[in-house]
Amino acid sequence: MGLGLLIALAVVLWLIFGGHRYVTTENAYIKIDMISLTADVSGPLVAVNVERNQPVQRGQVLAEVDPQPYRIALAEARADQRAVRNRILSERADYARLQAQRAQARRDLSYYQRELQRFQGLDKVAVSQSQLEAARQKRDKARADAEVERLGNAPVPASLRDAHYKGAKRLGHGVGYAYPHDDERGWVDQQYGPDGLRRIYEPGDHGAEPTLNSWRDSR
Repeated sequence: MGLGLLIALAVVLWLIFGGHRYVTTENAYIKIDMISLTADVSGPLVAVNVERNQPVQRGQVLAEVDPQPYRIALAEARADQRAVRNRILSERADYARLQAQRAQARRDLSYYQRELQRFQGLDKVAVSQSQLEAARQKRDKARADAEVERLGNAPVPASLRDAHYKGAKRLGHGVGYAYPHDDERGWVDQQYGPDGLRRIYEPGDHGAEPTLNSWRDSR
């Protein structure tokens, strides 16, 4: 009986001090409050200033993103900005130059028109045919120069633009273009100059110019 009592006491002591008063498991979850932190910018981390379960304060820097890529991007953006500023200044200078050339072309046209009218008003003995023709050519050249300066950098008609790259058709490039050599006349009536281009040369009655008139009319 004494032996049985000792065994019972040993069992009780083992149950008390053997840890079976507590529930144990190898597959358990602890419910705690969690929040996700995300940065406004992405990039590799160069420093993490906290440890797991460390208390943090409001405004405390938790991690640092590598600033070097953003510094490079900022430098590139500033370089692009300077390039755009320089291009604007260059465009302004070109515009002023074109305005001056346009004004000069107008003055030249006016001058050569007066010269031609003066030669045409002179007696045929006082002015030769070659002088009259030279004055007419100068007038025509001045007229062409004035027209070029008037149009400036006018765009090429869409039908004449390159249509061999992807997306060109959606922009209307090459649409409606007719190849002159495919026409039996070797000529097609289509726009070659920019919008607003006035006809610069009109054949007259001098020399072979009547032939040009008849050839054009036959087309």
